Parts: sequence; structure tokens; C-alpha cells
Amino acid sequence: MDKPSDVELAWCAGFVDGEASVDVFRGFIHIQQNQVEPLRKLQSILGGRINGPYTRTRRIIESGSPFWYWRLGMSAGSLVVASWLTPFAVNKREKLVALAERGRA
Repeated sequence: MDKPSDVELAWCAGFVDGEASVDVFRGFIHIQQNQVEPLRKLQSILGGRINGPYTRTRRIIESGSPFWYWRLGMSAGSLVVASWLTPFAVNKREKLVALAERGRA
């Protein structure tokens, strides 16, 4: 995968900062969204996989809205992507640094 432009990486880092979960132990980044279009944009820039739509089945959180997951695992390049996003990240910076360092170990 070619490295995206700084503008694309800044957009992705902002989206990841606000919406993602970064699992350093398992080596993946994932996002759950009620709208699939932002996930498609993220996928077009960084790769990864989109799954869904799903519907919530527990009454407590049932909204009636479908949702999708985007996930980028180690085999799909999450360690490299984490290093690309780190300079632009704020909230998830520490976790992205830790994930990127797994690739250097």
C-alpha cells in the first residue's frame, strides 16, 4: 500500500481520534458507525474491512438504526497505518504510538 497524502492522513487521524478503538494488545484499529459512507472513505484511504449492516438486538441500546464496523488488523497493515497517523493524532496518539512500536520490535 502506498502512503496516503498528508491531507488524507490528517482526515483519517481526526476520524480515528474521535471514533475509533485502538487495541494495542490485539494489534487492530476499529470503528463502529451508524453511517457507512465515512467508513468507505476511510477504507479507500487506509484499506481494512467493513462489516455490516447489523442491527442492535438488546432493548437497552436498540435504536432501530443499522450500524457497520470498519477494522484494520495487523495482517492488513495496522502497525504501518498507526505510524502514519501518529503525527496527526491527538486523543489516540499514545495508543497509536504503542501500536506502531509493535511493528518495530
